[in-house]
Amino acid sequence: MKKLFLPVSASLLAVSILGLMMIIGCGSGSTSSSAPSFGLSTPTTQSNIRVANETYASYGAIVPVGTNIHVLWGIGSLANGELNYFLSTNDGGTFSRQDHKGKLDNGGYITAAYSPDDDTIYALYQGSPSTTDHYLIMATIDATAATTITTSEVGLWKLGGFDVCAGTGEGFVVYSDLDTASLDRDDLPPSSSTSIYSAYVPTVGGVACKAISSTTEEVVFVHGTATPADLIFARSNNGGSTWTPTTIINNYSASAMKYVDMDVYGENIFACVLLTGTGDIIFAKSTNGGANWSTNTISTSYDMAEPNLIYHDGVLYIGYMHTDGGGNVDIMLAKSNDLGENWVFEKCKDNVGTGSIHMDMAIANNNIYIVYSVSTQGIYLLK
Repeated sequence: MKKLFLPVSASLLAVSILGLMMIIGCGSGSTSSSAPSFGLSTPTTQSNIRVANETYASYGAIVPVGTNIHVLWGIGSLANGELNYFLSTNDGGTFSRQDHKGKLDNGGYITAAYSPDDDTIYALYQGSPSTTDHYLIMATIDATAATTITTSEVGLWKLGGFDVCAGTGEGFVVYSDLDTASLDRDDLPPSSSTSIYSAYVPTVGGVACKAISSTTEEVVFVHGTATPADLIFARSNNGGSTWTPTTIINNYSASAMKYVDMDVYGENIFACVLLTGTGDIIFAKSTNGGANWSTNTISTSYDMAEPNLIYHDGVLYIGYMHTDGGGNVDIMLAKSNDLGENWVFEKCKDNVGTGSIHMDMAIANNNIYIVYSVSTQGIYLLK
């Protein structure tokens, strides 16, 4: 999915002092009242992107480019979904629908990234023109014109995980095919694929990628479709031609792992994954380029939807949804300024609704942006 990478500027002294004052992040995901606030402001101001009695609102992605906020989201019935493109030209104040495309699959997973090389937003989503055929579809949007979606089919494919990442001078896509049981890497835009891993590759939401440079690429993914499963990191130092895997979590059987996200700061690599059976969020990090990993559970019980992880200016942020088990769903933000050793928790939005709820998060313009959707209600931005 989708993030901006910026260098750290917080001093080591500030990190040390604040780190001693924070609570250890293994709680229930509730707001901390004793810990100090740090980093960017918690997004609490809401604006409407689309408010309508939609039969189904699925996954989506937010891509800030300057003060233009681009949102791609799935809307429609289970049998007739559409990819919708919304644009705000005033930093999220108001939105208009620019375009929409059909063939959105029932699951509707969407991921997107901005490439400054060609001023283009690239999005991947799953399309289903028939009841038996599934396609991985690439959607492109000219970020300056910001009017229409152009789509092309990457290939016939049975439901699997995928992601797209981009940056200056780099970019690639990863996708899995459950028929051939392989996780593949392709150029951006797609032109030539190579294999990253094989056998029991990730389902939807189970893979995330980062383009570090024109030669270095990194991927974190779930290896397995149920339990037991592994969480694996893979790195390429030759532009995606060959990959070296390292196991982060081995043969985990307590719960299925699904939604994965990652970010990178130098040789520090961060990842998070949602345990769909228990509702826990596990945070993983490596401080030596992926050679060794440590993990800890930062939020327990009843967490849901796809967690989003971003490293920005010395602070780690994980946006996620938390429920009390009785239907009350809150949008939460976990923050750490000591590379994930300790966490504080802040509530962005209380009781957003019930039903199918999804979210995505981005950082730009010194703001945290969270887009979330609630089926039968609408799509909203928190800033």
